[in-house]
Amino acid sequence: LANIISGCLQESDLLVRYGGEEFIVLLPGASLSQARTIAENIRRMVSKTPVSINRDTSITISVSIGIAEAGVDDTVDNLLEKTDTGLYLAKQNGRNQVSVA
Repeated sequence: LANIISGCLQESDLLVRYGGEEFIVLLPGASLSQARTIAENIRRMVSKTPVSINRDTSITISVSIGIAEAGVDDTVDNLLEKTDTGLYLAKQNGRNQVSVA
């Protein structure tokens, strides 16, 4: 999954593991519209790329993505909270989608 996501990013973007099964992508300088486009690209690529779970078996997976734009007064915790809100919206609305907080 990390390889699929990183293949959708630019060199200046940052992909990190967060928690057990979550990732955070930081897109410095990207607008909210650009972030949504990148997130949709990641979602599509993940959905159409089989993931090997062993030598003989591959599965197709999906992702739910929440995005938020950092404001001047946002702290890291506040930004994570906003992004989590977007993630939960994506999950509540049927999964395998991008939601803006």
